[in-house]
Amino acid sequence: MRDKMLAIVAPYFGKLPKHFQFWLDSCSRNPQITWLLFTDDKTPWNYPSNVRVTYCTLDDLRERFQQQLGFKIALSTTQKLGDYKPLYGFLFQDELAGYKEWGHIDVGDVIYGSFDRFAITKRAQEFDRMGCVGHLTIYRNTPEINRRFMASSRSGIGYREIFSTPVFKNFEEMAPASIGQIWSDNGWVTGSLDDCVADISSKAYPFRISMEFAAGGIQGNNHHLIFEWNNGRLLGHEIAPFGGVLTREFLYVHFKRRPMKMFPGIDPNHYLIAPDGFHPCTGDINVELLKKLTKAPFPDPVFMTNKWRNLKARFKH
Repeated sequence: MRDKMLAIVAPYFGKLPKHFQFWLDSCSRNPQITWLLFTDDKTPWNYPSNVRVTYCTLDDLRERFQQQLGFKIALSTTQKLGDYKPLYGFLFQDELAGYKEWGHIDVGDVIYGSFDRFAITKRAQEFDRMGCVGHLTIYRNTPEINRRFMASSRSGIGYREIFSTPVFKNFEEMAPASIGQIWSDNGWVTGSLDDCVADISSKAYPFRISMEFAAGGIQGNNHHLIFEWNNGRLLGHEIAPFGGVLTREFLYVHFKRRPMKMFPGIDPNHYLIAPDGFHPCTGDINVELLKKLTKAPFPDPVFMTNKWRNLKARFKH
């Protein structure tokens, strides 16, 4: 039996996406990791043994978090729940007892490849914190590290203020008074995951990778990028600058709130992920296929949705 290395906390409230079984299957191919899902969706999915489900509501979590933090908190939307991600080591300490590391992730817009091929659990042991984004950050599981969200930063804004306001503050990443600023201001080192993450921009239809990689490879800037999930491995394919297909393996792809269709004929063990959804993989992955699957409609639906979302947020505030 393996040691209890890494547990990943994954709350999700509301209707789980149609492709959720693909997310579960990608978790199942990483049996060395325990996934702790908290959800109010009781759809009878085929849950693998390493995904442990707790049925609860967002209100249940708010009551639990409020009791543990000891003051009245604001938590009425799933967006605001994102601010609480860096606190999971403290808030879910009972469930995480015995694990060497814990992490937080996204659920509805991520598909995983192989954690072992990127030696993630081994790399995580070298840092107190690895990664700096909401869709995957891993922390060493100690009482001191799990309370670092309480530390001061040059912003002068304390965690009580962050968690008393209903406004989303992006505390999970890098923003004024965020966990990223707290770690930076206190000189705590964060390990990088940029070399293996495909974080897709939400601003346009083509898959464009928004992170820079440490060393070459796919950048996703030529508008012809797709992904292939093949029995637990995640491969990115794009048209190379001088012809042919350039391929690179990834830890996961994060397609960031993008609506994804499920096309008929998909083999759940081997499929393609294109800008419009999940497609069957029925032959060679060549230039012609990449052009076909990445052809952008007009008008660009992702761009229009993003603009509409930003306009609504502007008028709301």
